[in-house]
This record gives sequence, structure tokens and C-alpha cells, in this order.
Amino acid sequence: TIGFNWGAAAVANSVWTGVRLCDVLAYIGITKVSMQHQYVHFEGPEGELPQGSTGSYGTSIAMGWALDRERDVLLAFKQNGEPLTPDHGAPLRTLLPGCIGGRMIKWLTKISVSDRPSENHYHFFDNRVLPPHVDAELATAEGWWYKPEYIINHININSAMF
Repeated sequence: TIGFNWGAAAVANSVWTGVRLCDVLAYIGITKVSMQHQYVHFEGPEGELPQGSTGSYGTSIAMGWALDRERDVLLAFKQNGEPLTPDHGAPLRTLLPGCIGGRMIKWLTKISVSDRPSENHYHFFDNRVLPPHVDAELATAEGWWYKPEYIINHININSAMF
């Protein structure tokens, strides 16, 4: 398919410190999924990347995932007891156990809640697995990028949050 290939796998071990996204959402009064609270959007700095209307890397996750305390969605500010470094997303990044790295926004500058998924360029044009016969030209011409069944969010990975 189109895109970056990690090969067999990627491995890392870290101890993260931060606040749970579900606690932040509860603090502002969001404790359940509703018609207007379907997704949580995350964005990095504007002008960071060459494409999209703002040049930011952004994505979203379903509100049910964000509110689930068992999922341990974290807004992290420390790694291994030290403040995050720029390479690892300082000053704040998202951690979503069970999701691919492309859903974990580094250099987090904006969090918002919406009734629909993110419309960020990279939410659609990054981290998709398209059928082998679909190249970038066909995906654009036939709207494959926007088909939700080809997005990679949850993936069978091994991760643990303590």
C-alpha cells in the first residue's frame, strides 16, 4: 500500500507521566457521548507540515474511547521521570494505548470536541491501509481516502500503561 513501512515492528519502553484525557473531559463537564460530543480532536502546531489548510498534523478519536478509563488515554508531559524533550513531543503529547503512533499527536497545541471526525488533511491522507490495487491517484479520484473502513486506529499491538 501507499505510505511508510515500519517493517516487522517498532519497539519502545517508557514510563509516562500525565493526566488522563477522561479526567480533563470530566473537568469540563463531558462525561458521556452525546450528539454534539462524538469525537475528540487533537492538533499539533500550525505551519509544521506542508499540506492541509493549517499545516498542522491532526486527528481524532471516538469519544467513547476517550472517556473509557480502562483505555488510559493520556496527555503526557513526562517520559521516564523527565520533562518531555522536543523529539518526544514536548511540552505535551497524546498517548493512546492500542492505537498506532500516527494517532498520538506530539507538540499538542489544540484539543477540541465535535460531532464528527477530524477534517485535518493528515487524518485522511496518513495512516490508511488501502487495497493493493489502489494507488494514490485512484484513491484521490474515487474518494478512497475518506472511507472509514480503511483508517488505522485500533491495531493489535502490545502496550501497557502502569
